[in-house]
Amino acid sequence: WQRSYLSGDILEEKLRYWKEKLEGIEPLELPTDYPRPSSPLSEASIYYFNIDTPQAESLNKFSQEQGVTLFMTLLSIYKVLLYKYTGQDDISVGTSVANRDQEEVFGLIGAMLNTITLRDNLRPDQPFIGLLHQVKETCLSSYTHQDIPFEKVVDHVLTARDQTYTPLYQTMFVLHNNEKEPDLVLGESSLESLDSGFFHSKFDITLNVLETTSGLAVSIEYLTSLFKESTIARLANHYQELVSSVLKDFNTSISTLNILTEAEQTILLKDLEKRPVIHPKDKTILDLFESQVDNRPDSIAILYGKEGLTYQELDVRSNQMANCLLSEGIVKSDRVGIKLRRSSDFIISLFGILKTGASYVAIDIDYPEDRIRYIEQDSECKVLIDDAYISKFENQITSYSTSSIDISLSSDDLAYVIYTSGSTGLPKGVMVEHGSLHNYIDWAKDHYLTDDLPNFNFGLFTSTSFDLTISSIYLPLVSGGELKIYGNDVEISGLLEDYLTTGISCIKLTPSHIDLLRDFKIENSNLAIAIVGGEELKASHIDILRKLNPLIKIYNEYGPTEATVGCMIYKVPEASSVISIGSSINNTEIYLLDSERNLVPMGVLGELYIGGIQVARGYLNREELTREKFISSPFKEGDRLYRTGDLGRMLADGTIDFKGRKDTQVKLRGYRIELGEIESILEGIEGVK
Repeated sequence: WQRSYLSGDILEEKLRYWKEKLEGIEPLELPTDYPRPSSPLSEASIYYFNIDTPQAESLNKFSQEQGVTLFMTLLSIYKVLLYKYTGQDDISVGTSVANRDQEEVFGLIGAMLNTITLRDNLRPDQPFIGLLHQVKETCLSSYTHQDIPFEKVVDHVLTARDQTYTPLYQTMFVLHNNEKEPDLVLGESSLESLDSGFFHSKFDITLNVLETTSGLAVSIEYLTSLFKESTIARLANHYQELVSSVLKDFNTSISTLNILTEAEQTILLKDLEKRPVIHPKDKTILDLFESQVDNRPDSIAILYGKEGLTYQELDVRSNQMANCLLSEGIVKSDRVGIKLRRSSDFIISLFGILKTGASYVAIDIDYPEDRIRYIEQDSECKVLIDDAYISKFENQITSYSTSSIDISLSSDDLAYVIYTSGSTGLPKGVMVEHGSLHNYIDWAKDHYLTDDLPNFNFGLFTSTSFDLTISSIYLPLVSGGELKIYGNDVEISGLLEDYLTTGISCIKLTPSHIDLLRDFKIENSNLAIAIVGGEELKASHIDILRKLNPLIKIYNEYGPTEATVGCMIYKVPEASSVISIGSSINNTEIYLLDSERNLVPMGVLGELYIGGIQVARGYLNREELTREKFISSPFKEGDRLYRTGDLGRMLADGTIDFKGRKDTQVKLRGYRIELGEIESILEGIEGVK
């Protein structure tokens, strides 16, 4: 009878419904603890919890008042939870149906069960009550079409199958309103029902709710190949918090419904509890450098080719450069460009500019001419130090005073501007203040240096317009170490080989640089510290570095240009399956937020926001973009947050696991590239559509 009924026009109409309802359906990307296996594994476990009688009665009363079933209310709450866990607004959940909608089959023995897909689109500004009635309509229309076998719907809707996901939905929700029978007694024999303790599941997660006389008994069946029990326990707590939040105010928007417990919020805001490291407002990077000049005036500070400059000589030469710039009319808060190859002259110019109270703009001589020209114009530098300027300076050097300049600098003054890729087709200049630079360098000096490594010896080999280079320049010169400068004309492989064989103890590099070391036959290198940044660090990179020196200390440093070089740190342990980006440095706060800027739970994907002293002033001449990217903090009055566009999730140990980008920004050899910039250039070429 059923096969005869489900044919012809009736079959076509029902299949058309599911085709339209499920068109373009995408898998639900639940945040898992383990990588998803290429072929599904069915081993599962079950986590139990209860919703107490008062809340269960409130849910039933609320459902009756709204003209919906308890199933619809609990399902709507579950969909909100999935929305908050995945960030996806297109949520599909499976459920089982009795498939006995004809009176004639009510009394038949046998399993007529079918499963259907309940798909809804959620909006963050949508009141929960609005979602509830939307889910009601979805359920009622789906029930009307429930008699099409699930496998026929799959064949009709999906043109291609991904074996790593179950088709159409990855999670189920089931409400059992027939309370479990008490243990039976048959004559003198008693029967007790026992769990086997061995479970299988076809889905990532199945949420089962059973109505009992003592409330709602809930069980979460989950794949152990994807989730830890602690993760499912948190999910259960979040579901309960959502129930409370809905009952408190069912008119509130989905985005503002709370899922976090107070204890969780405390953990997620742990950075706010850190005691700040106080720096005097009038102390800058120059003070750190000058203390080394006083302590070790005759020690080598920089080495370029065969030329070496002591700390005293570097101080004197930079004083002369500062006095030269003052004679050109440079005053505090001006900007001065440096368009030089990597050399002693670059370092002298850099310190000379800072000593005038001006800020510097480093312009890489290897940039394309158009980019160089744009940076020169946009930065509005009052003076540009290039080869011609250096030649004039050296010809007149004896006429400039060697005395230091009495300039009062504060943490709010601008130190430098670095240009990064821009999505509109033009690079954007990030303005970094002295307080941010001083905080990073002072922290790095204390964090990386140890008793067996009292000062840094670094090689400078990366672009002067790359903020990774900031560490390489300043860390040796504020710790009494030595900076070896490699010129722009040195081939990268030969440069790195020299670096590793000449006794330099520290290196800062990108994972792309590490890949170049793969075939080097160097063992027992003197390299004691490797600070890696700019790209995602992987286990293969760790292996390469440890072949160079098994005792090397490896640090994964995270930080966009807008947060001053580095704002998070992770020391890579000897054995680690996850290489996280760690936790915040001094005077810095890290937040993981959803699209509505609510804190996300531990383990759930969120966008990284950075607060504290490390946050840059903003973008030069880009007020609108500055307002968009640098926002007022909802957590700390008077503070600003930089929204990175990077995605991450907090791990159980409190560190953060980097999970990619929200947008199309990519990293190439550590450089940030906005693909919009490339598109913009292509669109400007005649003949390109």
